[in-house]
This record gives sequence, C-alpha cells and structure tokens, in this order.
Amino acid sequence: MKGEGEEQRAWVVSDIGGRATFEDAHCLSADFRGNPSEIFGAVLDGHNGKEVAELAARRLPEVVKRKLDAGLPSARALEEAFLAIDDETVGLASGSVAVAFILSGRELAFANVGDSALLLVSQGSERLLTEWHRVSNEKERARVTEAGGWIDGSYVMIPRGDGLQCTRSLGDHAFREFGVIADPYVGQIRLGAGDMWLIAACDGLWDVMEPEAVSMIARRMAAPRAVAEALHHAAVVEKETPDNLTVMAVAVGKA
Repeated sequence: MKGEGEEQRAWVVSDIGGRATFEDAHCLSADFRGNPSEIFGAVLDGHNGKEVAELAARRLPEVVKRKLDAGLPSARALEEAFLAIDDETVGLASGSVAVAFILSGRELAFANVGDSALLLVSQGSERLLTEWHRVSNEKERARVTEAGGWIDGSYVMIPRGDGLQCTRSLGDHAFREFGVIADPYVGQIRLGAGDMWLIAACDGLWDVMEPEAVSMIARRMAAPRAVAEALHHAAVVEKETPDNLTVMAVAVGKA
C-alpha cells in the first residue's frame, strides 16, 4: 500500500489489490498553480500496460495549467487536456481510463473517461458526478454498435480478438474506429454548505462497493487520510477487490 497527500486537504492511497501487476497512476496537487485554495487531482487506471496511465499522470497537471492560464473555464480546460493527452498516446499499445477534477474555492469542475469515477459525499446524501462508460450504459453501447464494434458480454471486441471493457479511454487507438472514444464527460458545480468529501477512485473501489457504502464510511471520518485508508481497508481487506486500487479523498468542507 502507498499513501501520500496534503493531510489538511487531500490524501491518496494505492494498492496492487488482486492483480499481479500495478497499472494505476495518479497526480495530486493541493496547492495547484501556487494557489492554496485550488486543488487538482486525477486517478488513472491503465490496462494492457501502464505507459498511458503514467504519461497522463505526468502530463495532465502541466496541460491543464496551460489551458487555465490561457483563460479557459475549468471544465473546458479539463476536456481539452484529456484530448491533448490522448493525442500524445498515439503509438502506445496500452490505454487508461481517467477521472480528474479542479476544485477552486467552492467551484468544482470534473471530467472522466471510462469507469473511474468521482463521488460527492454530503451530510445526508451522495452523488456520482461522473458517467459510467461501459457497454452497460445504453448510450455508450449504442455508439459502439453503430460504429461496428462487436459486444461480447461486457467487452468491446475488435476483429483481431482484443477486448476492452471501457467505452471511453485515453490511448487504445486500435478501438477508435469501433466507437471507443477519448472525449470525456465533463461537468461543473458549485459546492454547498453540506458537502463534505470528494472521493475519486478507479473501479477497484466501485466494482466492490456501492456509493452509499463509500459515503457511510467517509462521513464517519475527520481527516482525508482516515477516509482514504478506511476505504482501502474496506475494498482490499474486507471485499478483496480483484483489481488494482487507487482512492483519493478530498475534504471539500474546508475548501
């Protein structure tokens, strides 16, 4: 297990989980662009190798910063940064799903491709802010099939026999003509007085825990490190997730 972060605002924990190799990556800045009220974070979940996930973790903060400094709104900056990073992955065999966010004071912008997700935990409720990009999502399935993609169970297949569970990702350029795209789902909201935590995580968490269960654990905790470590214990030790795990907890009540 590996954990790191700014204790007052955010913490992230990673674990190999039930996999033989670790293909996750992340980036976290609780003082983004030198601004103590601005946090940038991203969780990347690689597949067929870790090159794309590591490239995205390394390059996203720089590209997002450049877009913001050029005057783009936060959600648009994330969208353009995702597409720019995808362009940089041409020629790489691997791919990665991703979730990223910018918290500026009480303004939150977010983006995702694939099945990494961002959860907002409030005092009496919780809300998944991102979209689920798998073939179980009817809109995603329709786009893939209309493009000629072959669905086998939960996987998008291409003629040479490779399969991909996500319907949006960075990299995976062999799947582009079959409806797997890099365009992220993006959104922006203003946080309210009752909002407590942001939880960004890969499917190593979401495949074994429902948002309600994640929220119940988070509400009992007082510090980001405690939230991230409690969710790690629940997913890896109690639920025995078969996947890699990366979970990031941000205290938005202090934003």
